[in-house]
Amino acid sequence: MSQLLISFICLFFSTLVQAQTIQDQSLLSDSFSNVMITLNPSVRPIIQQIGQQEFESNQAKRFALVENMRAWTQAVQGPLLFLLQDLKVANMTIKSFWITNGIIVRNLPLPLLELVLLLSVPFNIASIERVQEFPVLPTFDSGPVLTAAPQVAPAMPWGIKDVNAPQVWDQGIRGQGCTVGIIDTGVRETHEAIAGRVLLDQCLDPMTGLSSVPDLNGHGTHVTGTICGGMGIGVAPEAEVVMCKGCGTSFCTQDSLLTCGEHMICPTSDCEDGPDIVSNSWGGGSNSDSYDDMLFSWEIVGMLPVFAIGNSGPACSTANTPGDRPIAFGVGAVMINKNLTSFSSKGPTNAGNIKPEISAPGANVLSADFKTNDGYQSLSGTSMACPHVAGVAALLISAFPGITTDNLRNVLVQSTNKSVVTSGFGCGGKVNSNFPNNYYGHGFVDALKALNLASQLLTK
Repeated sequence: MSQLLISFICLFFSTLVQAQTIQDQSLLSDSFSNVMITLNPSVRPIIQQIGQQEFESNQAKRFALVENMRAWTQAVQGPLLFLLQDLKVANMTIKSFWITNGIIVRNLPLPLLELVLLLSVPFNIASIERVQEFPVLPTFDSGPVLTAAPQVAPAMPWGIKDVNAPQVWDQGIRGQGCTVGIIDTGVRETHEAIAGRVLLDQCLDPMTGLSSVPDLNGHGTHVTGTICGGMGIGVAPEAEVVMCKGCGTSFCTQDSLLTCGEHMICPTSDCEDGPDIVSNSWGGGSNSDSYDDMLFSWEIVGMLPVFAIGNSGPACSTANTPGDRPIAFGVGAVMINKNLTSFSSKGPTNAGNIKPEISAPGANVLSADFKTNDGYQSLSGTSMACPHVAGVAALLISAFPGITTDNLRNVLVQSTNKSVVTSGFGCGGKVNSNFPNNYYGHGFVDALKALNLASQLLTK
Protein backbone atom coordinates (compact mmCIF):
# COMPACT_ATOMS: atom_id res chain seq x y z
CA MET A 1 0.00 0.00 0.00
CA SER A 2 1.50 3.35 -1.00
CA GLN A 3 2.43 5.95 1.61
CA LEU A 4 0.05 8.40 -0.08
CA LEU A 5 -2.87 5.99 0.31
CA ILE A 6 -1.97 5.35 3.96
CA SER A 7 -1.86 9.10 4.59
CA PHE A 8 -5.21 9.54 2.89
CA ILE A 9 -6.83 6.79 5.02
CA CYS A 10 -5.38 8.27 8.22
CA LEU A 11 -6.65 11.72 7.24
CA PHE A 12 -10.09 10.32 6.43
CA PHE A 13 -10.47 8.48 9.71
CA SER A 14 -9.05 11.35 11.78
CA THR A 15 -11.54 13.72 10.15
CA LEU A 16 -14.37 11.26 10.81
CA VAL A 17 -13.32 10.83 14.45
CA GLN A 18 -13.00 14.58 14.92
CA ALA A 19 -16.50 15.17 13.57
CA GLN A 20 -17.95 12.57 15.91
CA THR A 21 -15.91 13.49 19.00
CA ILE A 22 -15.62 17.29 18.89
CA GLN A 23 -18.83 19.25 18.50
CA ASP A 24 -17.09 22.62 18.75
CA GLN A 25 -14.64 22.60 15.85
CA SER A 26 -13.23 25.96 16.97
CA LEU A 27 -11.25 24.00 19.57
CA LEU A 28 -8.99 22.97 16.70
CA SER A 29 -8.13 26.62 16.08
CA ASP A 30 -6.95 27.31 19.63
CA SER A 31 -3.29 26.97 20.55
CA PHE A 32 -4.37 25.94 24.05
CA SER A 33 -7.80 24.95 25.29
CA ASN A 34 -9.70 23.91 28.40
CA VAL A 35 -11.59 20.71 27.65
CA MET A 36 -13.85 18.13 29.25
CA ILE A 37 -13.04 14.67 27.88
CA THR A 38 -15.93 12.26 28.46
CA LEU A 39 -15.25 8.55 28.11
CA ASN A 40 -17.38 5.48 27.43
CA PRO A 41 -19.04 3.64 28.99
CA SER A 42 -21.20 5.76 31.26
CA VAL A 43 -21.04 5.42 35.06
CA ARG A 44 -24.83 5.05 35.13
CA PRO A 45 -24.82 1.22 35.46
CA ILE A 46 -22.63 1.53 38.59
CA ILE A 47 -25.03 4.06 40.09
CA GLN A 48 -28.01 1.83 39.32
CA GLN A 49 -26.25 -1.23 40.73
CA ILE A 50 -25.59 0.52 44.04
CA GLY A 51 -29.16 1.79 44.08
CA GLN A 52 -30.52 -1.75 43.84
CA GLN A 53 -28.44 -3.10 46.74
CA GLU A 54 -29.38 -3.11 50.42
CA PHE A 55 -27.04 -1.44 52.92
CA GLU A 56 -27.06 -1.30 56.69
CA SER A 57 -26.91 2.51 56.63
CA ASN A 58 -26.90 5.47 54.29
CA GLN A 59 -23.26 6.02 55.23
CA ALA A 60 -22.41 2.53 53.99
CA LYS A 61 -24.30 3.18 50.76
CA ARG A 62 -22.48 6.45 50.13
CA PHE A 63 -19.12 4.85 50.87
CA ALA A 64 -19.86 1.93 48.52
CA LEU A 65 -20.96 4.30 45.75
CA VAL A 66 -17.77 6.34 46.03
CA GLU A 67 -15.47 3.31 46.21
CA ASN A 68 -17.10 1.51 43.27
CA MET A 69 -17.32 4.56 41.01
CA ARG A 70 -13.77 5.63 41.84
CA ALA A 71 -12.31 2.19 41.12
CA TRP A 72 -14.29 1.83 37.91
CA THR A 73 -13.46 5.26 36.48
CA GLN A 74 -9.78 4.91 37.40
CA ALA A 75 -9.63 1.68 35.40
CA VAL A 76 -11.41 3.16 32.37
CA GLN A 77 -9.55 6.47 32.43
CA GLY A 78 -6.14 4.97 33.30
CA PRO A 79 -4.59 4.68 29.80
CA LEU A 80 -5.62 8.20 28.80
CA LEU A 81 -4.45 9.65 32.13
CA PHE A 82 -1.09 7.94 31.65
CA LEU A 83 -0.69 9.52 28.22
CA LEU A 84 -1.72 12.97 29.43
CA GLN A 85 0.61 12.80 32.43
CA ASP A 86 3.48 11.55 30.29
CA LEU A 87 3.10 14.38 27.74
CA LYS A 88 2.10 17.08 30.22
CA VAL A 89 3.49 20.54 29.48
CA ALA A 90 3.97 23.60 31.69
CA ASN A 91 0.74 25.13 33.10
CA MET A 92 -1.33 22.14 31.97
CA THR A 93 -3.58 20.68 34.67
CA ILE A 94 -5.42 17.35 34.67
CA LYS A 95 -8.42 16.58 36.89
CA SER A 96 -10.06 13.16 36.88
CA PHE A 97 -13.64 12.68 38.13
CA TRP A 98 -15.49 9.63 39.43
CA ILE A 99 -18.97 11.14 39.64
CA THR A 100 -18.97 11.10 35.86
CA ASN A 101 -16.58 9.31 33.52
CA GLY A 102 -14.64 12.40 32.58
CA ILE A 103 -11.33 14.24 32.73
CA ILE A 104 -10.92 18.01 32.60
CA VAL A 105 -7.68 19.27 31.11
CA ARG A 106 -6.80 22.93 31.25
CA ASN A 107 -4.22 24.57 28.96
CA LEU A 108 -4.15 21.53 26.68
CA PRO A 109 -1.87 22.32 23.70
CA LEU A 110 -3.34 21.79 20.24
CA PRO A 111 -0.85 19.05 19.16
CA LEU A 112 -1.77 17.00 22.24
CA LEU A 113 -5.49 17.57 21.60
CA GLU A 114 -5.01 16.31 18.04
CA LEU A 115 -3.16 13.24 19.33
CA VAL A 116 -5.94 12.48 21.80
CA LEU A 117 -8.44 12.77 18.96
CA LEU A 118 -6.52 10.29 16.83
CA LEU A 119 -6.52 7.85 19.74
CA SER A 120 -10.14 8.44 20.72
CA VAL A 121 -11.29 4.96 19.67
CA PRO A 122 -8.77 2.90 21.74
CA PHE A 123 -9.22 5.34 24.64
CA ASN A 124 -13.06 5.02 24.47
CA ILE A 125 -13.52 8.78 24.20
CA ALA A 126 -17.16 9.74 23.72
CA SER A 127 -16.80 13.50 23.38
CA ILE A 128 -14.46 16.44 23.86
CA GLU A 129 -16.08 19.76 24.77
CA ARG A 130 -15.06 23.11 26.16
CA VAL A 131 -15.12 23.31 29.92
CA GLN A 132 -18.40 24.93 30.91
CA GLU A 133 -18.49 28.18 32.83
CA PHE A 134 -21.77 29.58 34.10
CA PRO A 135 -21.96 33.19 35.26
CA VAL A 136 -23.14 33.40 38.85
CA LEU A 137 -26.91 33.73 38.43
CA PRO A 138 -27.72 37.43 38.43
CA THR A 139 -29.81 39.01 41.15
CA PHE A 140 -32.12 41.95 40.69
CA ASP A 141 -33.64 44.84 42.63
CA SER A 142 -30.93 45.01 45.26
CA GLY A 143 -32.22 46.88 48.27
CA PRO A 144 -30.16 48.91 50.75
CA VAL A 145 -28.08 47.02 53.30
CA LEU A 146 -29.85 47.09 56.66
CA THR A 147 -28.19 46.66 60.02
CA ALA A 148 -31.28 46.04 62.15
CA ALA A 149 -32.26 42.39 61.94
CA PRO A 150 -35.91 41.46 61.45
CA GLN A 151 -36.46 39.46 64.62
CA VAL A 152 -40.18 38.71 64.76
CA ALA A 153 -43.24 39.14 62.58
CA PRO A 154 -44.49 41.41 61.05
CA ALA A 155 -40.92 42.52 60.23
CA MET A 156 -40.17 38.97 59.13
CA PRO A 157 -39.36 38.62 55.39
CA TRP A 158 -42.54 38.10 53.38
CA GLY A 159 -41.32 34.84 51.89
CA ILE A 160 -40.85 33.18 55.27
CA LYS A 161 -44.39 34.10 56.24
CA ASP A 162 -45.96 33.19 52.91
CA VAL A 163 -44.51 29.68 52.79
CA ASN A 164 -46.05 29.24 56.27
CA ALA A 165 -42.76 28.34 57.94
CA PRO A 166 -43.67 29.95 61.33
CA GLN A 167 -46.71 27.66 61.69
CA VAL A 168 -44.40 24.68 61.29
CA TRP A 169 -41.94 26.12 63.83
CA ASP A 170 -44.83 26.38 66.28
CA GLN A 171 -44.99 22.58 66.21
CA GLY A 172 -41.35 22.32 67.26
CA ILE A 173 -40.10 21.59 63.74
CA ARG A 174 -37.29 23.97 62.81
CA GLY A 175 -34.98 21.89 60.62
CA GLN A 176 -33.13 20.18 63.46
CA GLY A 177 -31.44 16.95 62.40
CA CYS A 178 -31.29 17.94 58.71
CA THR A 179 -28.18 18.91 56.76
CA VAL A 180 -28.47 20.95 53.58
CA GLY A 181 -25.66 20.99 51.06
CA ILE A 182 -25.18 24.26 49.18
CA ILE A 183 -23.09 24.77 46.04
CA ASP A 184 -22.52 28.48 45.68
CA THR A 185 -20.03 31.34 46.09
CA GLY A 186 -19.15 30.55 49.71
CA VAL A 187 -20.58 31.91 52.95
CA ARG A 188 -19.86 34.48 55.64
CA GLU A 189 -20.17 31.93 58.42
CA THR A 190 -19.64 34.58 61.12
CA HIS A 191 -22.83 36.46 60.22
CA GLU A 192 -25.06 36.76 63.28
CA ALA A 193 -27.97 34.99 61.57
CA ILE A 194 -25.80 32.13 60.26
CA ALA A 195 -23.16 31.61 62.95
CA GLY A 196 -23.22 28.06 64.28
CA ARG A 197 -25.24 26.66 61.37
CA VAL A 198 -22.32 25.94 59.00
CA LEU A 199 -20.42 22.67 59.45
CA LEU A 200 -17.06 24.30 58.87
CA ASP A 201 -14.98 21.11 58.89
CA GLN A 202 -17.11 19.64 56.09
CA CYS A 203 -17.02 22.62 53.71
CA LEU A 204 -14.77 22.72 50.64
CA ASP A 205 -13.25 25.23 48.28
CA PRO A 206 -12.22 23.12 45.24
CA MET A 207 -9.74 25.78 44.12
CA THR A 208 -7.72 25.58 47.33
CA GLY A 209 -8.67 22.16 48.66
CA LEU A 210 -9.37 23.80 52.01
CA SER A 211 -12.48 23.89 54.19
CA SER A 212 -12.42 27.70 54.33
CA VAL A 213 -15.13 29.04 51.99
CA PRO A 214 -15.11 32.86 52.17
CA ASP A 215 -17.82 34.59 50.15
CA LEU A 216 -16.51 37.43 47.97
CA ASN A 217 -19.74 37.81 46.01
CA GLY A 218 -22.62 37.66 48.50
CA HIS A 219 -24.77 35.20 46.56
CA GLY A 220 -23.93 32.20 48.73
CA THR A 221 -24.35 34.05 52.04
CA HIS A 222 -27.80 35.29 50.99
CA VAL A 223 -28.88 31.78 49.93
CA THR A 224 -27.57 30.29 53.19
CA GLY A 225 -29.50 32.83 55.24
CA THR A 226 -32.76 31.93 53.51
CA ILE A 227 -32.25 28.23 54.20
CA CYS A 228 -31.06 28.19 57.81
CA GLY A 229 -30.71 31.76 59.05
CA GLY A 230 -31.88 32.79 62.47
CA MET A 231 -33.27 36.24 63.30
CA GLY A 232 -36.38 35.33 61.32
CA ILE A 233 -34.74 35.17 57.86
CA GLY A 234 -34.44 31.40 57.37
CA VAL A 235 -37.06 28.77 56.55
CA ALA A 236 -35.36 26.05 58.64
CA PRO A 237 -33.40 27.97 61.30
CA GLU A 238 -32.04 24.89 63.05
CA ALA A 239 -30.85 23.03 59.96
CA GLU A 240 -27.12 22.77 59.38
CA VAL A 241 -25.37 23.40 56.09
CA VAL A 242 -22.31 22.21 54.18
CA MET A 243 -21.03 24.79 51.72
CA CYS A 244 -19.00 23.85 48.66
CA LYS A 245 -17.62 26.80 46.75
CA GLY A 246 -18.46 25.74 43.21
CA CYS A 247 -18.63 29.37 42.15
CA GLY A 248 -16.09 32.15 42.36
CA THR A 249 -16.83 35.84 42.38
CA SER A 250 -18.20 35.83 38.84
CA PHE A 251 -18.31 32.30 37.42
CA CYS A 252 -19.14 28.70 38.35
CA THR A 253 -16.74 26.37 36.53
CA GLN A 254 -17.49 22.80 35.51
CA ASP A 255 -14.48 21.34 37.33
CA SER A 256 -15.40 23.07 40.60
CA LEU A 257 -19.06 22.10 40.25
CA LEU A 258 -18.27 18.43 39.63
CA THR A 259 -15.81 18.43 42.53
CA CYS A 260 -18.57 19.85 44.71
CA GLY A 261 -20.92 17.17 43.41
CA GLU A 262 -18.51 14.53 44.62
CA HIS A 263 -18.02 16.31 47.92
CA MET A 264 -21.74 16.38 48.66
CA ILE A 265 -21.89 12.60 48.54
CA CYS A 266 -18.93 12.20 50.86
CA PRO A 267 -17.89 15.36 52.75
CA THR A 268 -15.95 13.32 55.34
CA SER A 269 -13.38 10.58 54.94
CA ASP A 270 -15.89 7.86 55.83
CA CYS A 271 -18.96 9.52 54.20
CA GLU A 272 -20.69 9.67 57.58
CA ASP A 273 -22.36 13.06 57.44
CA GLY A 274 -23.55 13.66 53.89
CA PRO A 275 -26.33 16.21 53.31
CA ASP A 276 -30.01 15.31 52.89
CA ILE A 277 -30.68 17.99 50.24
CA VAL A 278 -28.48 19.95 47.85
CA SER A 279 -29.52 23.54 47.08
CA ASN A 280 -28.21 24.78 43.72
CA SER A 281 -28.71 28.38 42.66
CA TRP A 282 -26.53 28.01 39.56
CA GLY A 283 -26.82 26.90 35.96
CA GLY A 284 -27.12 28.15 32.41
CA GLY A 285 -27.92 27.19 28.85
CA SER A 286 -30.38 24.38 28.25
CA ASN A 287 -30.75 20.74 27.33
CA SER A 288 -27.31 19.60 28.51
CA ASP A 289 -26.80 16.24 30.17
CA SER A 290 -23.35 17.18 31.53
CA TYR A 291 -24.48 16.89 35.15
CA ASP A 292 -26.96 14.01 34.88
CA ASP A 293 -24.58 11.45 36.41
CA MET A 294 -24.04 13.77 39.37
CA LEU A 295 -27.78 14.24 39.93
CA PHE A 296 -28.48 10.51 39.67
CA SER A 297 -25.70 9.83 42.18
CA TRP A 298 -27.22 12.32 44.62
CA GLU A 299 -30.64 10.80 44.21
CA ILE A 300 -29.39 7.25 44.80
CA VAL A 301 -27.97 8.20 48.22
CA GLY A 302 -31.11 10.11 49.20
CA MET A 303 -30.23 13.73 48.43
CA LEU A 304 -32.91 15.84 46.74
CA PRO A 305 -31.34 18.01 43.98
CA VAL A 306 -33.12 21.39 44.23
CA PHE A 307 -32.26 23.87 41.44
CA ALA A 308 -33.08 27.44 40.52
CA ILE A 309 -34.80 27.22 37.14
CA GLY A 310 -32.95 30.30 35.84
CA ASN A 311 -33.51 33.99 35.13
CA SER A 312 -33.96 33.78 31.35
CA GLY A 313 -37.70 34.59 31.21
CA PRO A 314 -40.24 35.76 30.25
CA ALA A 315 -40.21 33.62 27.09
CA CYS A 316 -41.27 29.99 27.02
CA SER A 317 -38.71 27.16 26.90
CA THR A 318 -36.05 29.14 28.74
CA ALA A 319 -35.41 26.77 31.66
CA ASN A 320 -31.71 26.50 32.47
CA THR A 321 -29.59 23.37 32.81
CA PRO A 322 -29.31 21.51 35.18
CA GLY A 323 -32.68 22.71 36.49
CA ASP A 324 -34.32 21.64 33.24
CA ARG A 325 -33.24 18.02 33.60
CA PRO A 326 -35.99 15.49 34.47
CA ILE A 327 -34.32 14.46 37.73
CA ALA A 328 -33.74 18.04 38.94
CA PHE A 329 -36.35 19.65 41.19
CA GLY A 330 -36.65 23.04 39.48
CA VAL A 331 -37.87 26.18 41.25
CA GLY A 332 -39.41 29.31 39.72
CA ALA A 333 -39.66 32.76 41.33
CA VAL A 334 -42.85 34.49 42.51
CA MET A 335 -43.50 38.05 43.72
CA ILE A 336 -45.30 39.02 46.93
CA ASN A 337 -48.58 39.35 44.99
CA LYS A 338 -48.15 35.71 43.86
CA ASN A 339 -47.49 36.68 40.28
CA LEU A 340 -44.58 35.02 38.49
CA THR A 341 -41.59 37.34 38.15
CA SER A 342 -40.78 38.48 34.64
CA PHE A 343 -37.30 36.96 34.78
CA SER A 344 -38.29 33.48 35.97
CA SER A 345 -37.49 30.89 33.30
CA LYS A 346 -40.28 28.76 31.91
CA GLY A 347 -40.75 25.34 30.34
CA PRO A 348 -41.32 23.22 28.48
CA THR A 349 -37.93 21.59 27.99
CA ASN A 350 -36.73 20.35 24.61
CA ALA A 351 -38.10 16.95 25.58
CA GLY A 352 -41.50 18.48 26.34
CA ASN A 353 -41.24 18.16 30.13
CA ILE A 354 -42.99 20.66 32.39
CA LYS A 355 -40.64 22.99 34.23
CA PRO A 356 -40.34 24.23 36.92
CA GLU A 357 -41.66 21.66 39.41
CA ILE A 358 -42.64 24.31 41.94
CA SER A 359 -42.41 28.04 42.63
CA ALA A 360 -41.37 30.06 45.67
CA PRO A 361 -40.63 33.62 46.87
CA GLY A 362 -38.01 35.13 44.57
CA ALA A 363 -38.57 38.90 44.58
CA ASN A 364 -37.30 41.35 47.21
CA VAL A 365 -36.15 38.52 49.48
CA LEU A 366 -34.46 39.77 52.63
CA SER A 367 -31.51 37.71 53.86
CA ALA A 368 -27.94 37.97 55.15
CA ASP A 369 -25.48 40.34 53.50
CA PHE A 370 -21.89 39.20 53.09
CA LYS A 371 -20.05 42.42 53.91
CA THR A 372 -20.63 42.54 57.67
CA ASN A 373 -21.80 40.26 60.46
CA ASP A 374 -25.04 42.17 61.00
CA GLY A 375 -26.08 43.34 57.53
CA TYR A 376 -29.23 42.30 55.65
CA GLN A 377 -30.19 42.94 52.04
CA SER A 378 -33.13 42.26 49.73
CA LEU A 379 -32.35 40.53 46.43
CA SER A 380 -34.46 39.06 43.64
CA GLY A 381 -33.89 36.04 41.42
CA THR A 382 -34.70 32.37 41.10
CA SER A 383 -31.52 32.00 43.20
CA MET A 384 -33.60 33.39 46.07
CA ALA A 385 -36.56 31.10 45.36
CA CYS A 386 -34.54 27.89 45.33
CA PRO A 387 -33.40 28.07 49.00
CA HIS A 388 -37.00 28.58 50.16
CA VAL A 389 -37.85 25.16 48.73
CA ALA A 390 -34.67 23.63 50.14
CA GLY A 391 -35.66 25.05 53.52
CA VAL A 392 -39.18 23.60 53.33
CA ALA A 393 -37.70 20.23 52.37
CA ALA A 394 -35.42 20.51 55.42
CA LEU A 395 -38.47 21.02 57.65
CA LEU A 396 -40.05 17.88 56.22
CA ILE A 397 -36.90 15.84 56.77
CA SER A 398 -36.72 17.20 60.31
CA ALA A 399 -40.28 16.02 60.93
CA PHE A 400 -39.87 12.70 59.10
CA PRO A 401 -36.26 11.50 59.31
CA GLY A 402 -35.54 8.96 56.60
CA ILE A 403 -38.20 10.25 54.21
CA THR A 404 -37.26 9.13 50.69
CA THR A 405 -36.58 11.59 47.88
CA ASP A 406 -39.59 10.18 46.02
CA ASN A 407 -41.86 10.89 48.96
CA LEU A 408 -40.27 14.29 49.46
CA ARG A 409 -40.94 15.24 45.83
CA ASN A 410 -44.51 13.97 45.96
CA VAL A 411 -45.36 15.78 49.19
CA LEU A 412 -43.87 19.06 47.99
CA VAL A 413 -45.75 19.10 44.67
CA GLN A 414 -49.04 17.72 45.97
CA SER A 415 -49.28 20.26 48.79
CA THR A 416 -48.71 23.45 46.80
CA ASN A 417 -50.82 26.57 47.07
CA LYS A 418 -52.60 27.17 43.77
CA SER A 419 -53.67 30.73 44.71
CA VAL A 420 -51.30 32.42 42.30
CA VAL A 421 -51.96 35.04 39.63
CA THR A 422 -53.01 33.36 36.40
CA SER A 423 -53.71 34.87 33.01
CA GLY A 424 -55.00 31.99 30.91
CA PHE A 425 -51.81 32.18 28.87
CA GLY A 426 -49.27 29.41 28.94
CA CYS A 427 -46.36 27.58 27.39
CA GLY A 428 -46.21 24.23 25.67
CA GLY A 429 -49.97 24.05 25.29
CA LYS A 430 -50.59 24.25 29.06
CA VAL A 431 -52.34 27.37 30.34
CA ASN A 432 -51.08 28.72 33.64
CA SER A 433 -54.46 28.32 35.34
CA ASN A 434 -54.22 24.53 35.09
CA PHE A 435 -51.64 22.76 37.21
CA PRO A 436 -48.95 21.68 36.69
CA ASN A 437 -47.92 24.25 34.11
CA ASN A 438 -44.74 25.75 32.69
CA TYR A 439 -45.04 28.96 34.71
CA TYR A 440 -45.51 27.88 38.33
CA GLY A 441 -45.06 24.14 38.05
CA HIS A 442 -47.43 22.52 40.54
CA GLY A 443 -47.89 25.82 42.41
CA PHE A 444 -46.45 27.85 45.29
CA VAL A 445 -44.57 25.93 47.99
CA ASP A 446 -46.38 25.68 51.34
CA ALA A 447 -44.55 24.27 54.37
CA LEU A 448 -47.64 23.81 56.55
CA LYS A 449 -49.68 22.04 53.87
CA ALA A 450 -46.66 19.88 53.08
CA LEU A 451 -46.27 18.91 56.73
CA ASN A 452 -49.96 18.06 57.05
CA LEU A 453 -49.94 15.99 53.87
CA ALA A 454 -46.79 14.16 54.92
CA SER A 455 -48.44 13.37 58.24
CA GLN A 456 -51.37 11.81 56.40
CA LEU A 457 -49.29 9.85 53.90
CA LEU A 458 -46.36 8.72 56.01
CA THR A 459 -47.95 7.85 59.33
CA LYS A 460 -50.61 5.44 58.08
